[in-house]
Amino acid sequence: MRTGFYKSELAKLIEQRNGYMILAAGLIVLSIILGLLAFHLAGRERIVVTPPVLNKSFWVTNGEVSEEYLSEMTLFLFICA
Repeated sequence: MRTGFYKSELAKLIEQRNGYMILAAGLIVLSIILGLLAFHLAGRERIVVTPPVLNKSFWVTNGEVSEEYLSEMTLFLFICA
């Protein structure tokens, strides 16, 4: 019969399955690492705002602003008002 052919096909299929399982496990680990990294970096963004009238760039975070922001916005609002 063709048992040798079937055994070699079965061995190839098992090898392919094992390769895909390793790939899937690697992707799961990578997804977990990326999720933890995104969770760690959440809320740490810095926004740079540069209106066309201002000369300097400045930053604004959750509870802080740069000194340039305060001085430039004060000047900008004083001139516009």
